[in-house]
Amino acid sequence: MLTDVQLKGILCKAGISTTDQLLTILAVGTDRPKQVKAIVALATNAGAKALSKVNISAYLGKAKGMAIRTPQGWELTDDGKTQVRSVASQH
Repeated sequence: MLTDVQLKGILCKAGISTTDQLLTILAVGTDRPKQVKAIVALATNAGAKALSKVNISAYLGKAKGMAIRTPQGWELTDDGKTQVRSVASQH
């Protein structure tokens, strides 16, 4: 859904909530679920190192059905994909 370059462009903008930042990270390579370790690596590589200090699973777990945790890792739901499209269009 998003490329690494698009992710960097979105995460560097001010005013994006932590939850929206994490959902946006999940939108990179949506064909595969992401473990927390992979989410931290994507965040760090995109310049959002501060996300490595938050409880990623807690934020995504409270994301109102926009992300689900499967045995393979975190994935976006259809509602999450819609949210990411909205965030991406604003930034």
